[in-house]
Amino acid sequence: MSGYQFSPFEIGQIKAHMYHGFGAAQIARILVKADGKSQWSDKAVQNQIDKLEGEPTWRGERREGSRRPRKTTAKQDAEIVRLLLQRRGEQKVTVAVLRKLLTWARPLSDTALEERLRDAGLLYLRRRRKCLVPTKYVADRVRYCEGVKRKHQKTLDQWAYSDGTVFYLDRTEVDNESTQRSALGTRVWRMADGTDALYHDCVGPSSYCKGQGVAVRIWGLLAAGVLNVYVLEAGEVMNRWLYTELIEDYFPKWLKDCSYLVQDFERCLHSEEPTTCAYVRSLRPHVCARVRICVCVCMCRCLCLCQCLCVCASVCLFVCVSVCLCSCVSVRLLPHATLPPTKAQNNICPG
Repeated sequence: MSGYQFSPFEIGQIKAHMYHGFGAAQIARILVKADGKSQWSDKAVQNQIDKLEGEPTWRGERREGSRRPRKTTAKQDAEIVRLLLQRRGEQKVTVAVLRKLLTWARPLSDTALEERLRDAGLLYLRRRRKCLVPTKYVADRVRYCEGVKRKHQKTLDQWAYSDGTVFYLDRTEVDNESTQRSALGTRVWRMADGTDALYHDCVGPSSYCKGQGVAVRIWGLLAAGVLNVYVLEAGEVMNRWLYTELIEDYFPKWLKDCSYLVQDFERCLHSEEPTTCAYVRSLRPHVCARVRICVCVCMCRCLCLCQCLCVCASVCLFVCVSVCLCSCVSVRLLPHATLPPTKAQNNICPG
């Protein structure tokens, strides 16, 4: 049903509001069109009220032959949707592009094409800001995920996850003003003609505000359902020597009963110093698998691997494992797994 014609349901709503004594102006402020945003005019509602008063048995059905002939066939409607779904990942597809690609659609208006897309359940919305897996690594990622899904929960409980993140604290009142503005979101109700686009309460945050301020670097280890964090001192950055110190100082007490460590392939994590430190030399290090996964800053549950935890202090660190990006990961056998691996562990560490 077009968004510019009353449906039998909407006629029923008007009749119900009439019963309660509402006028055309009041009803127009209540009813919303099919697009979920725009509303009917007072005159349009009044015309329906007049018709209901003159013909009380009318239920909103259109008389046969009174409808304007549809300008497209069902086959053409399907072709519009199919072309959009086929091209939207390759180019910016608008109704103007669809009209250019479909020669038979050139006489149609923008509204007609938009209605066909809305009838198919499609809306012109903002793309989600999300990094995708490059095509080169999709097959490996899917194969890894399928392997993880076959693991026993007892084996997955022995996995520990390590990663770091950076928070930026405001340095001045100017930085704090930009932070507060970015918290308002990317969308705002403003005039459709753009007359208030540059008003102070309609402007979004500056593109320079991201990554500005005093850097607070945090490294964390999620093991046995507990998230332990280490806040780097001012001026410190994660490198091979600092990571070696963290291994020797914190791994023995933080890893608990975990036997496998999942971490990305940053160079400092796999350089010579961390892999040859005294703590690691006392183990039997063994790179069990190389896969591509991402350690994200978000709250979600991924393939039953782990539940994200939040440590609230002056800042909050969210660490979880998600199969989204293309950062490499290694799974290392840790000290308590020096015995021959079980059958379930062999699924992770072939050979």
